[in-house]
Amino acid sequence: MSPQEQFLWAFLGSIATLLVVADRHFANGPSLPKRFRSPGFLVNRLLLAVVAGVLSIALDPAAPIQAVYFGITAPLLVRGWMEGRIFSRPDNQD
Repeated sequence: MSPQEQFLWAFLGSIATLLVVADRHFANGPSLPKRFRSPGFLVNRLLLAVVAGVLSIALDPAAPIQAVYFGITAPLLVRGWMEGRIFSRPDNQD
């Protein structure tokens, strides 16, 4: 897969999560929660989708489904890195 394809699949995977959440809210009524109407929230989600695309290129998935998975899990990956739970060195090793 080319880097452009990796980026696109991950970007779409990230956006898909937003669509699933919106669909769940539409099933409960005709309106979305206030956060979905906030420009800050939408910009944040768009930036997370871009980060997902860049992560996908960096992690070099072999198949499109792997890139989609990176897009879906990008917020969890970023939060894990920020909290030192992913790619951190275990305390008991020298």
